Amino acid sequence: FPVTIALRATNLYMTAGQSIGSNASRIQTNASNLYASSGGDQFVTDTNASYVTFAGQTTANNGSIDIATTNSTLNIGIVNSLSGITANGSGNITLTGNNTGTSGNGLNIAANVTANNGNITLTGSTTANNRPNNDAYAGVRNGATVTGKNITLNATAMDTSADVLGYYGGAGSLIATNSITATGTSNGAGVGFYMWQGTTQAGTGLSITGISNTGP
Repeated sequence: FPVTIALRATNLYMTAGQSIGSNASRIQTNASNLYASSGGDQFVTDTNASYVTFAGQTTANNGSIDIATTNSTLNIGIVNSLSGITANGSGNITLTGNNTGTSGNGLNIAANVTANNGNITLTGSTTANNRPNNDAYAGVRNGATVTGKNITLNATAMDTSADVLGYYGGAGSLIATNSITATGTSNGAGVGFYMWQGTTQAGTGLSITGISNTGP
């Protein structure tokens, strides 16, 4: 019978001339710092229960990038001297951060995410049940620039009472040549969709929805 083996390391660097995993057979990892560079697609799921920082790129063949966490914050940052995420050509980027802990963000974008001719899907959820002093947790927190053809964002704070935000776009930007469809939901006392200083710009259509127990 099939056996799933996770690649386990504090620092895990993956390089391939073609693809890393596939949609039907994702690479399973358990790492704190994760780097991927390939000439084709990337499909990776990380099960680290703490915090995962990822940086990746595809360099040819319109390679797409699909990275997910099942238990922790997915942080887009700097790993192995590479900052952020870039997809080649018309490659798409799909980022999914599922944080099942009592603190922290679901998806934290601390470095630029770029798919100039591809679509970007951002999904983040957190079960954080508190708000730190002079700060906030969110399903998706964006402090960098996300650039794509079409951008779809779904951000959710799961706790039903805590002051946790759905989407927190402090100084972060969403820029799409075509459309942006963004939904931020706080099931508790937080704001559904909140941003300041950054830019939200779409060429053909812009839809933003904020949902909260306390109102939009």
